[in-house]
Amino acid sequence: EEQVPAASTGQVILAIDQGTTNSKAALISADGRLIASGTARVGISSPHPGWVEQDAERIWTSVLEAIANCLEGAAGFEAAPDAEIAGIALSTQRESVVGWRASSGAPLGPVIGWQDRRTAAWCSQSVTDQDRQLVNACTGLRVDPMFSAPKMRWLLDHARNGVPIEDVRLGTIDSWLVWQLTGGAKHLCEAGNASRTLLYDITALDWSVDLLDIFGLPAATLPAAVASDQGFGTTSGVPLIPDGTPIVAVMADSHAALFGQGCTEVGMAKATYGTGTFVLVNLGERLPSVSNGLLGTAAAVAPAAPAQFAAEGSVLV
Repeated sequence: EEQVPAASTGQVILAIDQGTTNSKAALISADGRLIASGTARVGISSPHPGWVEQDAERIWTSVLEAIANCLEGAAGFEAAPDAEIAGIALSTQRESVVGWRASSGAPLGPVIGWQDRRTAAWCSQSVTDQDRQLVNACTGLRVDPMFSAPKMRWLLDHARNGVPIEDVRLGTIDSWLVWQLTGGAKHLCEAGNASRTLLYDITALDWSVDLLDIFGLPAATLPAAVASDQGFGTTSGVPLIPDGTPIVAVMADSHAALFGQGCTEVGMAKATYGTGTFVLVNLGERLPSVSNGLLGTAAAVAPAAPAQFAAEGSVLV
């Protein structure tokens, strides 16, 4: 997209998109124009057939590189050098899982990517039919290795390495980035990302104790699940960003694309093509029902408005 100088100096939003293969940053003016952007590559590996891993530290440094590239590009535009970053907004890859130590921030192991299938046998053998029905009814999803909960269980079983459970933190990529941006002050997960974990009741709009029990996950390891624009703390110790800059909104990337493409009315649909293909249809306030391979998801949750839901068809690549 063409970069256009802002009409005048003033406040801007720093938008960060953390995807499977790239991290991107963009400065957006108050009137919605793109001032500057930057990008950085993220590596991906497959150490065994069906395994997909990334490096949590590299994901974070790629975000910092994208921000630096963006701000460097902004310096070439007349209005940008003294523009004030009013807030930060994130969109992130969805079901991928990070585990880390609360005491040090050190990752417990690799990021287990959303395409990863290592938990396929566990999903087929360790979950009863009754529990599958409960997962389906509460989450709009089906038990599948794509989603976060089996990956979290795997990290606890295979990557914890004796770390005390009270020192363990688990989360999706948005949780990891919020933790990093706030200097470890906030352990939060946005509702749309939470709705991709198999642990989030989309009717109650919170974690489900029953679902946590199914996957054997301690509630204390999980972030608090919050609305998409509830506020995610303020920055601390982030290079090039003033301390105290608010993190104003977070969305799952495919959900952000639904609204970014203007699908704000019931029945409107988007298709995005990246590492996978995802078709989402806006259901408004109607709870989704899963049938014929479709999934249901919480598209956006706001503190003072009804939650918005979507039906989804996914093609993994």
